[in-house]
Amino acid sequence: MELPLLVFTWKLGPALATGNCIILKPSEFTPLTAIRICSIIQEVAAMSSHMDIEKVAFTGSTLVGRKVMEAAAKSNLKDDEFVKRFTELTKNIKVGDPFADGIDQGPQVSQQQYDRIMGYIRSGKEQGATVHHGGERHGNEGYFISPTIFTNTTPDIKIVQEEIFGPVGVLSSLR
Repeated sequence: MELPLLVFTWKLGPALATGNCIILKPSEFTPLTAIRICSIIQEVAAMSSHMDIEKVAFTGSTLVGRKVMEAAAKSNLKDDEFVKRFTELTKNIKVGDPFADGIDQGPQVSQQQYDRIMGYIRSGKEQGATVHHGGERHGNEGYFISPTIFTNTTPDIKIVQEEIFGPVGVLSSLR
C-alpha cells in the first residue's frame, strides 16, 4: 500500500470538492509522492489545450469550465477540422438490417419515433439550420433515417434545445 498517496488523496478530494485550495507539506521521508501528484495535476490542467486531445469531459464549476473551454478553443477544437472529420465518420455509417454483418445503424423502433425524428429534421430546416449531411429517409421501406448533421445552428432553435433521440448530430460553434 502506498500510504503517502492514500493520505494525500484523503485530503485532496474533500478539499477540492468543497472549492478549497490545497496547501501540502509532505513528509520529508516521502516527498516524491506529493511532487508526482502535483505534476499529474498540472498535466491534467494542460490537457484541454493539448493538440492531441480530441475530447475533454469536465465536471466542475462554471468558472473552471469556462477556462477549460477557452483553452480548448484556442488550441485543439478547430471547428472546420472537426466538422470535416465528423462528416467523414458519419458518411461511413452503414444503415440497414441490424442483424446483417457490417451494419452500424438500424431502423427507428416505430412509426411514431420515425415521425418524431423527421419532425425535428424539418424543424431544423425551417428554423434556418443547414443540413450538412443526410436529413432524409434512408431507402423506401421501414423506419430508416439517414445519419444527419446540422451546422449553422443558433442556441434558440428547437434542435439545439431538445434531445432528439435519433441519428441527428447538431453542431454548434464556439465562435
